Parts: sequence; structure tokens; C-alpha cells
Amino acid sequence: MADAPDLNQLTDTTNRQRASTQTLLANQGAQTSDYLKRYTDFIGGQEGASAMAKRIGEELGIPTLQANATMLRNTMTNLPTTYSKAMTGFDVNQNQLNRVIGQKSSELAPALTTAENSLQTAQGNLNTRMGYEQYDQTRQEKPYAMEKDILSERQARETTLFSQDNENELTALINKINAGVTLSEGEKNRANQLAIAEKTYQLELKKLEQNQNQFNSTQNGRAPISTDTGDWMWDSSTGQWAPVYD
Repeated sequence: MADAPDLNQLTDTTNRQRASTQTLLANQGAQTSDYLKRYTDFIGGQEGASAMAKRIGEELGIPTLQANATMLRNTMTNLPTTYSKAMTGFDVNQNQLNRVIGQKSSELAPALTTAENSLQTAQGNLNTRMGYEQYDQTRQEKPYAMEKDILSERQARETTLFSQDNENELTALINKINAGVTLSEGEKNRANQLAIAEKTYQLELKKLEQNQNQFNSTQNGRAPISTDTGDWMWDSSTGQWAPVYD
């Protein structure tokens, strides 16, 4: 007759396993919290697209250039109305009025061309500089992306107990099958166990990555870490910078 199981021993084993699991989860939580804090601080310390465009645009004098070009363009457009009102009451026929307007237009045209070319050049410089600075932001973020992948993989392996050695063992068994080698029953059972463990690991890894990506998407809304932002131009009607997409 078999001896009855030692219930105290079973209870001790269960308690140790529970404590080990709690310790593992606590360590993983601390690692994740540390990563998220550092990443949040990194994002929060970056300059947003609007602030970046405003700073660079002001350094290039774009608001002033925009105002000058707009003023000259409006003056050119309003010349007929302006001189028609100015000549009211004088003995000036339409041909004479047209000649005056044409002369003034010719005088203003070079200044308008210069102003618009200067504005266009400055806006091109703005977009070039923003592209460089946002590329630097992307480059500075890469270590966090690499750390995220490493952290997720390590935590998934710890949670599922599917180690790198297990993965290598499964790969070796699969290679034997692909090479036409017949596996023993023990090898078949082992391959099946490892395949199930790998599936569990992949599901856990996917869950961790989804959680990280969700967090990253909320953080990236605070600062653009992308060079695909279109062109930035000063909107004189709102007094703000706005992206212009093709």
C-alpha cells in the first residue's frame, strides 16, 4: 500500500511556487515601470513639431517674410481699386488710369518677386532643418525600441519558461525532420512539448508587444518622431505654424 502524500510538503511546495511567481512578476513589473518612466521622460523632453517649426521659422525670419510678401501681393492686387478711387474727380480717362496702374505694377513686381523668392527659400530651409532634427529624434529613440524588444522577449521567456536552449532544441529536431531523419518516440514527444511551449511563448510575446505599442502610440502623440511630416508654413491668418501635405 502506497504511503499517503505528505500534505504539509505539498502545501510548502505550492507556497514556494506561489512566492516564486510573485517575485518573478514583481521583478518584471519593476523592469517595465523603469523602462516606461525613462521612455516617457525621453518623449516629454523632446520638442514637438509645432514648437520646432516655430523656433526654426523665427530664426529664419519667416513670419516677417510672409508678412512682407502678403503685403506686396495685396498691394499689387488692389492697385486698380486704389488708383480708381485716387483719381476720382480728376480729368483722367481709362487709358491714362491703366498706364498709371501698369507703371506702378512694374515698379512693385521686382520687390514682390524678391519677397516671394525669399519666403520660398526660407520655407525650404525650414523643412530641411526640421527633417534633420526629427531624424536625430528618431535616431535617439532607437535604443528605446531595441530595449523594448529585449525586455519583451526576456519577460515572455521568463513567464512561459521557454528558454533559448529550448528554442535551439526545437530547431534541431525540426531540422532532423526536414533532413528526412525519423525521430524516436521520445524525440517526437519532446518536439510536441517544445512546439506547444513555443506557441505559448509567442502568444505571451505578442501580448507584451501590443501593450508596449499601445503605450508608445500614446506617448508619440506628444512629439513627432518621424520625418514624414510634410512641409511647414506660417499661417498668417491664425498666427500659427501648420503642416502642408502634398
